[in-house]
Amino acid sequence: MGTLLGIAFVAGLVTAISPCVLPVLPIIFAASATGSRTRPYAVIAGLIVSFTAFTLAATALLGALGLPNDLLRNIAIAVVLVMALALVFPFLGTYLERPFQALGRRRYGRNGGGFALGLSLGLLFTPCAGPIIAAVSLVAATQQFSVESVLVTLVYALGVAAVLLPVAIATQRGLSLPRFRERAPYIRQALGVLMVGAAVVLVLDLDTRLAANVPGYTRSLQGLEESAVAASEIRELTDSEEGLIDVEESEAAQSLVEGAADAEAGGATTGEATTGETGDASTAGDTPAEAAPEVGESVELALAASLERYGQAPDFRAIESWINSEPLTLAELRGKVVLIDFWTYSCINCIRTLPHLRSWHEKYADDGLVIVGVHTPEFAFERELSNVEDAVRDFEIEYPVALDPDFGTWRAWGNRFWPAKYFIDREGQVRFAHFGEGQYTESELVIRALLADAGSTPSGDTLASTEIEDLTPTRQQSPETYIGHLRVENYVGSELQNDVVNTYELPEGELSDNMWALGGTWTVEGERSIAGEAAVLQMRFLAEAAHLVIGPGDAAEPGTVDVLINGELVKTVSVDGFRLYALAEGLPYEFHELELQFSPGVEVYAFTFGETRPSG
Repeated sequence: MGTLLGIAFVAGLVTAISPCVLPVLPIIFAASATGSRTRPYAVIAGLIVSFTAFTLAATALLGALGLPNDLLRNIAIAVVLVMALALVFPFLGTYLERPFQALGRRRYGRNGGGFALGLSLGLLFTPCAGPIIAAVSLVAATQQFSVESVLVTLVYALGVAAVLLPVAIATQRGLSLPRFRERAPYIRQALGVLMVGAAVVLVLDLDTRLAANVPGYTRSLQGLEESAVAASEIRELTDSEEGLIDVEESEAAQSLVEGAADAEAGGATTGEATTGETGDASTAGDTPAEAAPEVGESVELALAASLERYGQAPDFRAIESWINSEPLTLAELRGKVVLIDFWTYSCINCIRTLPHLRSWHEKYADDGLVIVGVHTPEFAFERELSNVEDAVRDFEIEYPVALDPDFGTWRAWGNRFWPAKYFIDREGQVRFAHFGEGQYTESELVIRALLADAGSTPSGDTLASTEIEDLTPTRQQSPETYIGHLRVENYVGSELQNDVVNTYELPEGELSDNMWALGGTWTVEGERSIAGEAAVLQMRFLAEAAHLVIGPGDAAEPGTVDVLINGELVKTVSVDGFRLYALAEGLPYEFHELELQFSPGVEVYAFTFGETRPSG
């Protein structure tokens, strides 16, 4: 535990100098410009207390009280704004001090106000994503609170404070120098204006985008937080099992296989032309079959010999049903090359990989390859066997699919990604993994290498992946956006009312980039929102194609969604099942104004965006 606390403290130090601290720095400066010499300590103490308490407990507390998830943030912004106005207009500060003066003979006003402002900072401060804060978020989401989780969060906050406190003290001491003291009233007013600007940034939800658009200059300092020691401690904290292959090991293995891909092409750019990561994704699909690299058995055997052995593959656990197969075990599959694909049927990233999986099954099943799709659901409707059966049929999947609704197999593998592919040799050893999309040529080379090592001669002398378009996005696009209060981001407009029928008003004017809003009657639940009368959803997105996970709800007839792009009706979607629907395709690569008009009862889950329509 001591090791994890030390790592948490260092992670806090790194966070305090990272881009995500930029939105609160003006408030730290302004808060330190007034009051006694102890005011900076009061401000930072308030930040530590509120960050620790509300990071762990806010979700559970607000859920129990039936209050909006953004209530505390809105209160904090209001506190910041009031304190800022007190700096700009000194007479307001006099009134704000009186409640604290009444607590005793001493003048607590400025330090008391500092502590209150620090409390608000703890609610406004959004740490940059990292393994430590991700673990804390998992503990908060599952409400698995413990002394250890509280200590980790507190020590993380102390690491942040260890950097911000000297900044606050230095600000105050600097403003107390003689040459600044004479101009102190004007400096404080200027800082108050700066603080008002910070509050406006927070009101408009620009803080996250500000941090996201600043280069990640602390990335090289996060090695300790991402180390094997930290991963082990975090797994214990969150009660998770260890994955056989972590991201760094996977990336290192991919580099090795890329070398083999270049060798196959005689030093040409096979990897660059097909992975969709180092070049234009469209080049993979445009590669003619006759230009595809030929595969040599000697290279395959050499590659198989060079792949690491990461340990015995965990068997299937807590599988509810099987599609396209009787129940399987890895012991029964010994002697075969097995590819485990973790997926879920409404995930756009998973859908884009399916053509490649189908092609590998078709090309190599007779040579000894067995693909098993482990379907682990993201949304409740993906737990339904009939829905998954429909998806398997619609996507023309012929290999076995195992339903893992309780995440038993997912946890056994220590998996964290959709999609994730694990490659198992004839002895049941895990030899390779790839997380996410792309790297199809490299993955196919691993399949061929393991088949050759098993004594099989892989079919054909060209790679199937070179004949299929790689749809992995290569340009920035709007992020995946969830339309439910548990993971709500980038929402603007009327305040969300959780789990009750409510009428919403769309904000006036054009939405900011990547923001969305509701109009009409909606019921906003944890992972979905249910349309009522005159239900409208607007969003401003960056992409060439937009997709939405939706379902018809309990209605006997299919629902409908009218899709308007930049004010023009482009299509009406008939919602006859729970799945991912294409809303728009082939758009120019720029921001677009999207408006969706729903018939009552339609259930809305999540947006995803891409460059082209996923072939499925």
